[in-house]
Amino acid sequence: MDVQSTDCVSGRRFLCIGLDRYSRVSIFLGSMELTKIDVLMIMILMKKSLLSVVSLCCLVLVGCSPVSGEIGTANETGTINVVVGVYPYAYMVETLGGDRVSVTNLAEGSVEPHDLELTARQVRTLTTSDLIIYQRGFQPALDAGVEQSQTPRIFDVTTVVPLENSGEGTLDQHIWLDPVLMATIAEDVASLLIEIDPAGEEHYRANLEGLITTLNRLDEDYTQGLATCERREFLVEHAAFGYLAQRYNLTQISVKGVNPDVEPSPGHLAQIYEEVELRGLTTIFYDNSSGAELTPSGSTQSIADDLQLRIWPIDPLEQAPTQQVDHHNKYPDVMDMNLWSLRSANGCP
Repeated sequence: MDVQSTDCVSGRRFLCIGLDRYSRVSIFLGSMELTKIDVLMIMILMKKSLLSVVSLCCLVLVGCSPVSGEIGTANETGTINVVVGVYPYAYMVETLGGDRVSVTNLAEGSVEPHDLELTARQVRTLTTSDLIIYQRGFQPALDAGVEQSQTPRIFDVTTVVPLENSGEGTLDQHIWLDPVLMATIAEDVASLLIEIDPAGEEHYRANLEGLITTLNRLDEDYTQGLATCERREFLVEHAAFGYLAQRYNLTQISVKGVNPDVEPSPGHLAQIYEEVELRGLTTIFYDNSSGAELTPSGSTQSIADDLQLRIWPIDPLEQAPTQQVDHHNKYPDVMDMNLWSLRSANGCP
């Protein structure tokens, strides 16, 4: 596919990248010289094929003036520009910072966080942000962007909360489903915000206290609500609840692994059938990220039909919740709904 410079926006600096029929990359530059930010974006796009073909076909750079003239620091605009890779950290930063922060969630909307591919605008946002919060290994395209970013402060959450093996030879990334671990992360994030914006220290510390109170309340509710149940095992479609299960003495049985795109083998399905009958399970949970409106997979539906199990949604909180009719649409509210579902399925009084 050939891309001509006339396909781009005229009158502005632009960069168009296209794959010709020999799979070579053709680059067309506008009439004005590129800034360091533009060069960084070229490096990221050329280095990582994980980025979308759309980004490679036509990347339009609008208004490429120096960084200080576009997205400033807390001292220049009064807000800290923070980029996150998944919803729970967006909730955390917005709760801590309030109107002193501006948060960009790269996996906003219907984007599947595991499969995140950066757009041209997102690459530029990474480069010009004040703080990036991410989990190394969770989103390869974001890892690549972080490597090339000029952002002065980059916080890899796994340096505070080491990831654990999922039992499949891969690491479980879903640490945000454990409110105790979320509280640990929040303390470090608050410290970073204070470092960037010392004038707002009192504001951040007060909000941190409120957030910790909320997370402690969730921990107490889960501890008490799951203390005495008819069964300790629960069956899920996607193995996203390992940290939650470990914290509250539950056993997660999953149809798929931590990667929801990998279908189970016949041998694994046979084991699930045995476990369901042995443990007396009544329910199978499927991923229903509030922002995605997903439906059960074929294998999940088949298990439910064969074993006469109820199919209930449970939210791994990888995506931002949609607006609910009762306006309960944030991290704590979804955690509350997940707790209700687990208690109902496991016969907890």
